[in-house]
Parts: sequence; structure tokens; C-alpha cells
Amino acid sequence: MTSENNLVFDQTMAREYDQRFQKIAAMREALHLCIKILCQDAPEAARVLVVGAGTGLEIADLAKAFPRWRFTAVDPSPDMLAVCRQRCETEGIEPRCDFHEGYLNTMPATAPYDIATSLLVSHFITEPTVRRGYFEEIAGRLRPGGRLINADLAADMGAPDYPKRLDDWLATMRYNGATQESLAELRTLLGTKVALLAPAKVAELIAQAGFAAPTAFFQVMFMHAWHAQIPPTPTP
Repeated sequence: MTSENNLVFDQTMAREYDQRFQKIAAMREALHLCIKILCQDAPEAARVLVVGAGTGLEIADLAKAFPRWRFTAVDPSPDMLAVCRQRCETEGIEPRCDFHEGYLNTMPATAPYDIATSLLVSHFITEPTVRRGYFEEIAGRLRPGGRLINADLAADMGAPDYPKRLDDWLATMRYNGATQESLAELRTLLGTKVALLAPAKVAELIAQAGFAAPTAFFQVMFMHAWHAQIPPTPTP
């Protein structure tokens, strides 16, 4: 992650984070299912970089499906990373994991990764050039042919149907238990603290960072996901 992401989680928020979204957890689970489908052809002992690891749900799910994968969890929040580490210990996968507290650009150089995931992270980076730099940082950590899995909230705020799509997203958050006050706050956050770009623009930023043209593979409400590869090294 980059320092542009200034979302802060304290200890209480970190412990309660997953529960806060439990009523719409099926959305996350559907995304994780698609990621497992797309990654079934990855190396059997793939090295996976998880940027914005959060509470470790994503790592735990992938670790069950791919028992020889190794993970590096990166998160700037010590409280979130502590929850992530605890989950990995509970699941018995901690020996397959490394943990880095900080942003991605503070992580020491390592051997290149086969896969990098960034789920609902980059939309907190509000400056497009900095967001492209974030994807460039990930690209620099992947081997030729390595794959990025990226998910973000995205929408064309200038499109005629945006007001209706916004209503649908707010209805989703209301179903999840959001109060009228928090829904009003969310309206102001989208497009300011959360960089709600058109999906095509997000894909463009990924491509500009050194990836081949991204492929969209998932959408539910405002949540979109793409996968993209570093071009393989040409054979002589």
C-alpha cells in the first residue's frame, strides 16, 4: 500500500471488522470463489503477495484451497495484522505466512511472487498518478507472467444511471445495518475519500503500470474485479 491510504483501524475495529459485514458476506465469498477458479493453474507452490491483508480471511480461504501456497501479508495497521496473524495461527497456516507491517513500498526486496492480490484497497488512493504508482509497485514484485488480482469499488459518477446505482449501493449498506447518519456520510465519501472511478479507468491504470490488458471477471453492485498478468519474457 501507499501512504495515500490513510484508513486507520484501531484494535476494536480490527476485531469487529469481519462481523460488521457479515450480512453481505456472500459478496466476498463469491469473489473468493472466482479467485480460486482463476488461480487453479498457478504453480503448486506459488508465492502470493497479499496487499492490504486485513484480518486474513482471504489468506485463510486460499490456503485451504491451495495447501502448498506461501503468503506474504502486508498491512499498515498493526491491529489488523495482529488479527490476521491470529487467524493464521488458529487455522494452522501461520508457518506458511510472512507478515509485513507497513505499506508495500516499505517492504524489503524479495524473490518475485507468482500472484499478488489487492482486494478493496486501491480505491482509497485518491490521486490517479499515485494509484498507478501503487500498481507499479505491485508489478515490480511479480515475476514475468505473474498475475494481479484486483478488486475495487468503481463506477462512472458522470453516467446517467449513477444516481440509481448509488441508491442500490446505499440500499446494500442499509441491509447490512448502516444507519441513516452513516449512509449520509457514505454519500460524501464516494468520490472524495473513496476514489470512485469508472471501471474502464481503473483497468487503464492497471495496464499503465506494466500489466497486459486487464480482464474483468466479477461485479456486484459497485464492487468490480480484474485479473492481469505481467507480460512473460519473450523466448528467443
